[in-house]
Amino acid sequence: MGRGSAHIEVIISFILFMGFLIFGLYFFNPLDTTRVLDSTLYYAHDEILKNFSTTVYTYGMSIRPAEAGDDFIVATLKLDDFGLNVSSFRGVRIEDSAGEEVSLYYDNRTRTIYFSKGVRDFFRFTFGDLTTHQNRDLLVQGYETLLPERYVISSTDVRGVYSERAALVLRNRYTANYAPLKEELNLPRRVDFDFVMRVGDRVIVEATQPIPEQVEIYAKQQRIEIIGNSSGLLEFAELGVRVW
Repeated sequence: MGRGSAHIEVIISFILFMGFLIFGLYFFNPLDTTRVLDSTLYYAHDEILKNFSTTVYTYGMSIRPAEAGDDFIVATLKLDDFGLNVSSFRGVRIEDSAGEEVSLYYDNRTRTIYFSKGVRDFFRFTFGDLTTHQNRDLLVQGYETLLPERYVISSTDVRGVYSERAALVLRNRYTANYAPLKEELNLPRRVDFDFVMRVGDRVIVEATQPIPEQVEIYAKQQRIEIIGNSSGLLEFAELGVRVW
């Protein structure tokens, strides 16, 4: 009886082993290019988006007029007034109520923002992965600190978006060190990839290379919200990823 049970266990073990072997050959068959490209496309797309992800902080600020009516032209605020950590963003953009960009200078050493206040009473501050358009002339025009009793932060928005600057960084790495980048992204050696980002009909970031003839190409497109590197504006872009 014991010997018969042992034979049955051996047979069952063999069947299970063959089942796993067939399963592995089916799903990880190195000759099944279609399956490899299909799974690699979605993986590459997700990894690229991870590299582009960032956070944008937007604050709406209303400023009360000075009691004496003798207001100042350039105002200063500390980064701490917004409760932001200095490592939370790379640049800042300020707009007035009409959406026009406001001249500013950000002193990273003292964490102070100088901006052209004029007679305007509402501003929108955007902190994120963008280039600050610095105007050093504001430092010599005479300025005063905007006291807490003069302003109120009327709105706060923290949003997860994607970064044009990060896309440009990845594009440069793609161009200069393609093989190490592909290895870092854990993509199969025999599979290549590229990506492009468009706003409307305008290509803003493109990382590509010649594609051999008669190869199978898999592509995926997705509409994403990005923060512009130089504009600092939030806009929608089309991200296209291909593998072959």
